[in-house]
Amino acid sequence: MTSQEPLIFEVTLGPSTPQLIKKIIIEMNYLQIPVIALLAIHILSFFILIKYRNNLLVTEIHFLVCCFFIAVSNCLNDFLSTRWEKFLFKQNYFDPNCIFVFTFWTVPFSVVAIVIIFSLFIDLCKSIAVHRYFDSFMKHEEVVEAPQAKDAETKEKAD
Repeated sequence: MTSQEPLIFEVTLGPSTPQLIKKIIIEMNYLQIPVIALLAIHILSFFILIKYRNNLLVTEIHFLVCCFFIAVSNCLNDFLSTRWEKFLFKQNYFDPNCIFVFTFWTVPFSVVAIVIIFSLFIDLCKSIAVHRYFDSFMKHEEVVEAPQAKDAETKEKAD
């Protein structure tokens, strides 16, 4: 090796993450009870998102729950990788790369959390716009009422 050749090292540990996600989606047995329950949890989460989108307290609690589920995904993968048979899985999907948990647990909750953030941002923008409208409307009324108030004060003093 001469000093003029660049040092390039390629490390390949196997297939990339998108390939692993595609593989697990294709090879997944969707008729297993835990997978059906997991999909039902996500459908319920999306239903709560749509049903209570105008209730700020429920939306904030839902957002915090989603963030909690995202945060514990790695611990969940470690826990389920040793106990997958007890949870009625027919195959161990819980690899060290957390591909199954990432695909079927973290991504749906992340999508819900992002939708909640955008919804709250849009509500905030609407609130600011309404506040500015009424603020300018109230200032306009004060300008119109101010001369009338001065006339009333002078009449009271004259009496």
